Amino acid sequence: MEITQELLDKYYLGQCSPTEKEAVERWLADEDETGAPVPPHPDTQYLEDRGWASFEARHPEVRHTAQGHTWSIRRLIAVAACLLLAGTLFFYLYPHLRQEPHMTNYHSYSVAPGKKATLTLADGTRIYLNSGSTVRYPERFDDSIRLITFSGEAFFEVAKNAAQPFVIETQQSVTRVLGTAFNLREYEGDRTTTVVVAEGRVSFSAKQDRNQQLMLTANELGRLKDGNVLKQQAVAAEYHTAWKENKLVFDDMPLEDIARTLTRWYGVEVTIVSHALAQQRYTGEFDHPSLQSVLKSLAFAIRFEYQTDGRHVTITPSTTLTP
Repeated sequence: MEITQELLDKYYLGQCSPTEKEAVERWLADEDETGAPVPPHPDTQYLEDRGWASFEARHPEVRHTAQGHTWSIRRLIAVAACLLLAGTLFFYLYPHLRQEPHMTNYHSYSVAPGKKATLTLADGTRIYLNSGSTVRYPERFDDSIRLITFSGEAFFEVAKNAAQPFVIETQQSVTRVLGTAFNLREYEGDRTTTVVVAEGRVSFSAKQDRNQQLMLTANELGRLKDGNVLKQQAVAAEYHTAWKENKLVFDDMPLEDIARTLTRWYGVEVTIVSHALAQQRYTGEFDHPSLQSVLKSLAFAIRFEYQTDGRHVTITPSTTLTP
């Protein structure tokens, strides 16, 4: 069998038949013994090109011509491999590269009747919460505003930040400050909202009409009634924040409002059976009082009788004639 360059290429590519392989190996052995030069082993690229050329010659259907360029299966496979690699990288990296929208987490904190609590927010603001109060606030404030919602009574010591106003929304009012201390009171169902400034400056407005606005300074009280009537007056701020020291203070307060205060302070249900009696007013102050001591003083001043049954108190007009 004649040993040609074509046959040697087939041998190096592993494409020879058993007979051809035996003939080439016998020829190579003979050439090695005689010292004759052996044809060099073709380089890898040469063999690859020859192999692909042979394959494409046998399978012309894998060749595709478009816009004057010839695409071989090698190029198609290379493109497919690149696309597969890109898809794999995208699949694994996309969850890490994707930016999730920032979601603000909110917390709600409530104080049970008969209890008080102190809460410190992320910005350093401290809130002293009276009985029956609820505050809703974000885990972190955004860059433009510090907004919370509130119901009840609380004393606020707001951390100063001129670039980020602190805003409190209740059902009826909006209180806006930059850094100050004040007392805010509006329980659920109350017709009246009051804010008393201890230090600094406070903007106080109706929620339904922001044009109804008061600018309050230390020892000034702002009152909002029925959501749309504002009143401003000078007061002694410590008188309105005495509850922080467990002092009960009633300033010309109707008995029906006093009853609601007793419910929050002591966790009892108070029933007044007479409408006229419920409108009677009282002024007084109690320091660390028990429920019984408050009821006795009120009964003596307003002239009523009361009965307690567990957590329930019933108030009735006095049957004793006034001398």
